[in-house]
Amino acid sequence: MVGSGESVRVLIVEDNPADALLIRTFLAKNQRELFACRSVDKLQTALDCIASDVPDVLLLDLSLPDSTGITGCERIHCACPTIPIVVLTGLDDENVALEALQRGAQDYLVKDQISSGVLVRSLRYAIERQRVETALQQAHDLLEERVAERTEELSRTNEVLKQAIRDRERAEEFARARHEELAHLSRLNTLGEMASSLAHELNQPLTAIVAYTHSCLRRMSDDDWEEEAVRDEIELEMQKAADQAKRGAAIIQRLRRLVTKRDSERVPFCMNESIREVTELVAAEMRTNGVELVLELDESLPTVAADRVQIEQVIVNLVRNAIAAMSEDGGELRIRSARDTQENIEVQVIDSGPGADAKTLSRVFEPFFSTKDEGLGLGLSISRSIVESHHGKFSVAPNLGRGLTFRFTLPIRTETPEVSSPLAGFSRGNAS
Repeated sequence: MVGSGESVRVLIVEDNPADALLIRTFLAKNQRELFACRSVDKLQTALDCIASDVPDVLLLDLSLPDSTGITGCERIHCACPTIPIVVLTGLDDENVALEALQRGAQDYLVKDQISSGVLVRSLRYAIERQRVETALQQAHDLLEERVAERTEELSRTNEVLKQAIRDRERAEEFARARHEELAHLSRLNTLGEMASSLAHELNQPLTAIVAYTHSCLRRMSDDDWEEEAVRDEIELEMQKAADQAKRGAAIIQRLRRLVTKRDSERVPFCMNESIREVTELVAAEMRTNGVELVLELDESLPTVAADRVQIEQVIVNLVRNAIAAMSEDGGELRIRSARDTQENIEVQVIDSGPGADAKTLSRVFEPFFSTKDEGLGLGLSISRSIVESHHGKFSVAPNLGRGLTFRFTLPIRTETPEVSSPLAGFSRGNAS
């Protein structure tokens, strides 16, 4: 090959013996490279030679007994694309030259314009260009192969990732369902603990209904019941009975909402309204334990898009924990609602109980940790996970005097947020 110290094997495809001899003479004059020439006079003979022994370079006449024009160049190139081809012709035609280069030739020489130096230089450049083209093609083929391998690998990885995402979605759905079931069981347990006070709370409107009804029956049995004044009094007592029935129905409705097992649903609602309804449910407990309720509610608060039942469950847990903390000596339960500086709604439940030491406060959100003798230790853990699943924050801090303050925030949103998994905080616990 060129520059290697070995002879360059040249296959001359020329049917004119004089031209073939002239080419050999030109190549023999070169002092830098040694050329080993072989001549054939037909294209088919050249193809047979290539099949058995590929030369380093091929000089091709375009006018042969069995081939004329560019087709010969094309056939040689198709038979062996790596052979450098230099076209020889008696025509000085640029269009023919361009077409030859497009069909696989590396160079184009006009017979009556060549010399020894021109011929050798053309062969040398043809060999080098073909070597570069071959190297580029090999690099391109290798790149294509690597790209195909990488594409296949990425495709497999993509399928693995898709499966992992599907598995994770199923796991999150399973975890969400288990969490909602646990939250439902916690609500049932809470209402079970409240059974006595709830029975008393329901007994009040029922007793009032019975009393008003008996009074009406008694008045209607008197001879003067048809008088207008008496009828007005009877109508008033019937209205009072109806009001008490509505009160009892409202209590039952709230209990039904807390007890019913259903999928999480986030809709806009009024936080202050939920606070008032929850405090009405535990009113009997507060009276029994000598707890005075103080509500400091910002009436200008916008609605919040959240799962109302879950948020009311949080408020119930916090209020009942505060009542339990003040059960021995009574005290003041203060509930505040406000908008904080980050455009969140903040709810504070403040008690005046004995409080807790730093060690207890560090564990209050741990599952199954409880300061109550009969507590499950899940209330605060579930409460925090509910708040965090709504993209809110939940915290506890000691008051300057007595007692603790539990805070939670919920973002103010104008549209219903995307439902997310409520597991974020459950692993970190509870003290109820």
